[in-house]
Amino acid sequence: MKAVQKRSVITPEMLDGKAFAESLLNAGLETGLLAETEHARIQYSLLELLASRLEALYGKHTSSVPDELAAEVFESLLYTIGVFLKSAENGDTALKILKETEPWFLYQKGLRIIQILVRDVRVLAGEIFASRIPCKNGFYHTATTKELYDFLRTYRPRSHAHEYGKFIYYATALPCRDLAGVEYIRRYATSLLWENRFCALFPGKETEKVLNTLPGRTENIFLLLFKQACGRVLAGKDLSSLSLTAEDTEVACLLHGHKTEAELTADLALALQIPMGSYLAECLPAVAKELAAAMKRGSFRNVLTVE
Repeated sequence: MKAVQKRSVITPEMLDGKAFAESLLNAGLETGLLAETEHARIQYSLLELLASRLEALYGKHTSSVPDELAAEVFESLLYTIGVFLKSAENGDTALKILKETEPWFLYQKGLRIIQILVRDVRVLAGEIFASRIPCKNGFYHTATTKELYDFLRTYRPRSHAHEYGKFIYYATALPCRDLAGVEYIRRYATSLLWENRFCALFPGKETEKVLNTLPGRTENIFLLLFKQACGRVLAGKDLSSLSLTAEDTEVACLLHGHKTEAELTADLALALQIPMGSYLAECLPAVAKELAAAMKRGSFRNVLTVE
């Protein structure tokens, strides 16, 4: 018989993916799992670690380091510790580790994980560059050929681990709002690679017809092609092409216009054989919602490319 797993007092909702260690301390105080004296002790240990990090980075004259820069290094330090604490089974276990382990040890563990994540991003950037889709979307072109490499070139995990450099203007289909630093970039790069792989399923001439219908478009190219593929399926067509006629959209409305978003999502998942939990499965509900609204309007303008 399996042992009954104790529910964590600190729930995921209490924790901030961008500032995990800090939110964990706050959650500990809020739930009573962390006493005020323990909190003060941990904070003092963190400040000692900060002093050590500042000396390692800027020499013994740390008193001349601007307060703003010291605050950035402290945020980086907390982020790095948080990266390691996220590997704990749940919030309660993470807090127990934080209470019982020297911050320096947690920092070193987090730094090793960050180094692994940076290597992952380097591999992903190469795969994204090799699989990029020819199109007129300038934001997409910059993201796939330059911005990920800019991150790898400028990222400073020992002093600014929580940062990820310049803002990347090209958005993936699933926005990442709960991560920072290299964790954010790795999630972004993983999503972008999944999107490239889907787009590569279709012949170049087919994707060009959809993507270049409106020159200079800045939308996510994967979503444009995914919606077009779903439109083909709703019209009873196979995916040997991405072309859609006005008659095809009329057929789609007749066959599926009465369905709810949930029903449409289920039908598309089955027809496209999308595995549960996959990237496509996570993107599908939003696409189904947009297509359902278009069918109710009786117009696919700005949703699908119709010949």
